[in-house]
Amino acid sequence: MMGMLDPLLSFTKLTNQLSATERFINLPCVRRRENVSEHCTQLALTAWYLVDRHELPLDRQKVLQYALIHDITEANTGDFPTHRKECDRDEKRRLERKSLDTLKTQHPEAFDLWFAYEVYEKRTDEESKFVYALDKLLPALNIYLGSCEEWKNRDSNELKWYFEDLMRRMSPSPIILAFWNELYNRARNEHPELENELS
Repeated sequence: MMGMLDPLLSFTKLTNQLSATERFINLPCVRRRENVSEHCTQLALTAWYLVDRHELPLDRQKVLQYALIHDITEANTGDFPTHRKECDRDEKRRLERKSLDTLKTQHPEAFDLWFAYEVYEKRTDEESKFVYALDKLLPALNIYLGSCEEWKNRDSNELKWYFEDLMRRMSPSPIILAFWNELYNRARNEHPELENELS
């Protein structure tokens, strides 16, 4: 017979899997790849900061829920290099759907989490659009803080594609797009080699 503790242990194991899942972006402060738990925490804290700092008309609880849950399926799938042109986004969605089905089977009691994930994925409310756009901006902020090294080491065609793709994916959130435009211009001004790559 399963006691109260067993589901908690199982869910804690799931959160540990997120900590063990490396992403493709380096953390500038420690010069190593971030993990999914760190990313979700940074996203949630940054989202909270922006909502309060700019008095955005968004439901803070929804924003935090979306930020914390948005990559939960990566506990099973690993991270996808969506910042690379060759990433198969259809395959990514298929594997995420399969992972979500597995998580729902393993943790049916966490239906609120799975519901929040599914609402986030639809991106029909302003909160999910904001978190989705910020999720694209945050790695760019970390790359900038790391002296843009990752961008400097990219092929110029790949880099152009990446910047255009970022702008397109941030466009549902005007404030995040404004931050991106400022960051993009600052990076080009401070790092002439990027300017050369992009001209």
